[in-house]
Amino acid sequence: MAKLVYPAVPKSFNTSGPCLPDRHPMLPPLPRMSEAQALVELGRYFVLRAPRRSGVTTSLLAFARALTASGSYAAIYASCETAEASSWTHSPPGAWRPSSGSSAPATAIGQDTRPGR
Repeated sequence: MAKLVYPAVPKSFNTSGPCLPDRHPMLPPLPRMSEAQALVELGRYFVLRAPRRSGVTTSLLAFARALTASGSYAAIYASCETAEASSWTHSPPGAWRPSSGSSAPATAIGQDTRPGR
């Protein structure tokens, strides 16, 4: 079977979504994750906070790939981006309601669904 050969695509700056090293000019993300590596090895949690468009997603995806490739971990990446607080509107004090068009479940409107509550 013949191997498909695709023409080289010139690198271009990415303005949305994670960067891919073969498509976008970028700094290597893993050197910035050395503290996270140490925390993972200690069984600790960490939070990575940074301004938008500063490489958080790109760094986390590279870190997850490296952890899995090490054979010691099976890393899973999950994003809560669609659950941003900006998709909620605040109406009477203490009552949170989803903004129009939201598919949030009814239990997200301040109802306590715990047994006996």
